Amino acid sequence: ASSYEPPLFFDDDAAPYEPDDERTFLPGVDEGIKSSPTSKPAPMPARLTSRHTSRAAEAHCLRMLLINPDLLFQANRRLRELAQESHDLITGPLGDISTDDFSQSDYRVILDLLLAAIMQDEMEPIDFVRANVDEALLPELKQMLLTEVDTLQQQIGGRFSAEHVQIWGSFKRQSLPGIDVDEDVVKRILQVRRHRVQREREEILFLVTEAERSHDKQAARDHGVQCMLLNTASHRLTQAITSRQH
Repeated sequence: ASSYEPPLFFDDDAAPYEPDDERTFLPGVDEGIKSSPTSKPAPMPARLTSRHTSRAAEAHCLRMLLINPDLLFQANRRLRELAQESHDLITGPLGDISTDDFSQSDYRVILDLLLAAIMQDEMEPIDFVRANVDEALLPELKQMLLTEVDTLQQQIGGRFSAEHVQIWGSFKRQSLPGIDVDEDVVKRILQVRRHRVQREREEILFLVTEAERSHDKQAARDHGVQCMLLNTASHRLTQAITSRQH
């Protein structure tokens, strides 16, 4: 799993975090390099690629959903509010969170288990996921849950039990004053959805270009309508992500 973890809280005065941000994250680049004439050049730090940042963002959201599945319902409710009763948006780019929102295949499998877990009432969701996850993904799941904030990690102590609700509440109480942890996580989930919308829009734009090249006016119009719908969804998601209050 990626060692990079996004910061837990948003800075409302800064530009929103973009999962597909191509900027290089190079620690210490502004500090200057002290070297003597005979010293060897310092090796360049590894570049954090778009693929790595996308995986980190998805891991962060999935981790929080596993710890507190109620956040999934909060995110879905926010998406429905953004759709503003538009059938095309509700059944399209602003529909409920699904495995299609995650670009990583292993995260899709884990989310699919979580969605099944919240539909049953015999086991706590996290216990259901752990009991049914493929053995090959168990290390990924454990790593995902055990790399959360130190306070939460210590309270979990490597155990997976019904205490996760109390742990989550305790974690929120110990968070920075004035920070709404649930709201922060919901916004990050919306960012993952916006990334998916952007991916789909790029695919549709390619289809529009191909249709125009082949002089298929009907296909170009149909794809154009889809593109406009994705543009609307992207705009509303951006507004929700950057808003100070819900």
